[in-house]
Amino acid sequence: MIITVKEQRALEMRAVENGISLVRLMQNAGESVFSLIRERYDIANLSVCVLCGNGGNGGDGFVTARLLKQAGANPVIVLCSGEPESDAALAMFRQAVSEGALVLDVRVEREKIVETIYDCYLIIDAVYGTGFHGELNESFKELFIAVNQSRAAVISVDVPSGVDADTGEADENAVRAELTVSFIASKPANVFKSARRNYGETVVADIGVPKECFLNTKSELTEIDAKTVLKMLSPRNESGHKGDFGRLLVTAGSDRYRGAAVLAVLGAYNTGAGLVSLASGEKTLCAVASRVPEAIFLDPFCAQQEYIAELKRCDACLIGCGLTETAQAQELFVRTLKSAECQLVIDADGLNILASEPSLFRLLNDKTILTPHVGEFSRLTGIAAQDILKDRVGYAREYAEKHGVTLVLKSDNTVIAPAGGPAFINTIGNSGLAKAGSGDLLSGVIAALLAMGKRPADAAAAGVYLHSLAADIAAEIVNKHSLTASRIAGYIDAAYTSLFTKNNTIKAEVTV
Repeated sequence: MIITVKEQRALEMRAVENGISLVRLMQNAGESVFSLIRERYDIANLSVCVLCGNGGNGGDGFVTARLLKQAGANPVIVLCSGEPESDAALAMFRQAVSEGALVLDVRVEREKIVETIYDCYLIIDAVYGTGFHGELNESFKELFIAVNQSRAAVISVDVPSGVDADTGEADENAVRAELTVSFIASKPANVFKSARRNYGETVVADIGVPKECFLNTKSELTEIDAKTVLKMLSPRNESGHKGDFGRLLVTAGSDRYRGAAVLAVLGAYNTGAGLVSLASGEKTLCAVASRVPEAIFLDPFCAQQEYIAELKRCDACLIGCGLTETAQAQELFVRTLKSAECQLVIDADGLNILASEPSLFRLLNDKTILTPHVGEFSRLTGIAAQDILKDRVGYAREYAEKHGVTLVLKSDNTVIAPAGGPAFINTIGNSGLAKAGSGDLLSGVIAALLAMGKRPADAAAAGVYLHSLAADIAAEIVNKHSLTASRIAGYIDAAYTSLFTKNNTIKAEVTV
């Protein structure tokens, strides 16, 4: 489960309404951090620097410091923003002081605090928690630079200070923890690869929020995992024929980008589509025929009526991969959008044509999947790529809702945002996917699942996961550096085998 900051606060308030006080929640949070420390370190005489903010996260730190003192450690509490502001945190602070914990205030003892940071064995980061947004001020930058340069082990409480819990956006001087104890559930930032250097290992701790508080909680974000994908997929019908497994039309490729069509068709067949027709120019058709002889071929420029007839027959159509933006390609794209009654996947040049002709958006509906990478999404929205990455989930959901489509926003953590539902985030895959053609292959995988009868959101989420899983399996056998899209296509079968085999091992032979 992944919860936003807003959802976490709502759960805590529900817990209070159910008779669990904020003091009790704070006590439980501090105890969970202390328990992990006790499991991993010899606490007796352990020198610990506990950096505390003036909010609830600081309160968790005070509890941890008190318990460490009781257990024989030597904790030093550092007040990073003065004494706590909330009654609960203030009560925890006073208890820690009464137990004999040493207290230093950054406003008057900065040099001594920096020395303490460099000299201690363990640092507890309880400054911001889920409360950070924007940039660190100069005072905190100096402290966190010392933390990151020290040789001490670092444990962050809930969220590393300097990291936005909802977006994963991190200040360049944000705390880099070896371990993060995340309360109640993972936060969105826990799963972003960009924040991994800050989170380190993540352990989710139960702090006593009653189960009934979760009953009406619908998370805005779900991590795609094998269990989720298995619910979206189903074993093959052994008595089915090719028509039962989906008829897909791929409108893709050009003289310059013939390989895009090859990869899309290869991805579709390897994913399980029963019939795949390719509509393209003669040179592209010849190129695909030599690699994927199972495909059916037609030229939409020379046989327009045949193309429209195929468009009417198919269960799904993928358009855009390597299509280019020539006048001829644009005319074909518009004709397809106006004539299609089936589900659509629009990628690459199809997205670029959409961006240049906003009036075409009226032809899209809830049967449409758009698959832009961040640069293409920037062209679609007019939002700078660097700003999109700061809140990819928010922008993806907003766009999907506005246009009534399912959006697949491709990046190191691809986000799948269906209109009217929670978003999915992909956490697997590797840098071997950062090669030309990976997007074409992915589009073929998604389009095949769509043609096979999967809902757009399920086809998109399961397709992204299969594609990334194939890349991870391939990387283990080959390496990340040498992976190519065509090579990854040969491991889609292994990804399926991995998903459907009970013990999650790969037994199928891999063909490249």
